[in-house]
Amino acid sequence: MYRIFAYFLTSVITVGCAAGLAMSNPIPTGTVSGLPNSNQISLSWSAPSPSNGVSVTSYKIEYRQLSLTNSSAVFTEWPIRPTTGNVTITSLNSGAIYEFKITPIDSFGDGPSYLLTLSTLLPPPVNLVVSQNDGGLKLSWDSPTSGG
Repeated sequence: MYRIFAYFLTSVITVGCAAGLAMSNPIPTGTVSGLPNSNQISLSWSAPSPSNGVSVTSYKIEYRQLSLTNSSAVFTEWPIRPTTGNVTITSLNSGAIYEFKITPIDSFGDGPSYLLTLSTLLPPPVNLVVSQNDGGLKLSWDSPTSGG
């Protein structure tokens, strides 16, 4: 007779003190917001309070463009790790939807990430002309040369 045992381990969290050290678990606090433009998005957030006397030293910023045809797009890490709660991600596509991941880092490593989804704006039309027409207004314009 054989006995079969199955164990499924989904996650392990070890918390403890070794030589007076405790693990830190920073997370951005307050409002995490983004200000979109046609090809960039500015993100801002409040720094988390120090956990067990350990403060955040920097933030890892990752982003990916979302689409209906590519739901498994991988995150790209922004090359600059800000030390404060704001960063502007540039060279984005106009009118696209992006997911951003903000991960605080302290002397113990990465803390939990915060996800934020925003879209860039389409560039405004060019050569906008407004004229009166039969008791109303007529608008005409040209499409922008890039991204519109």
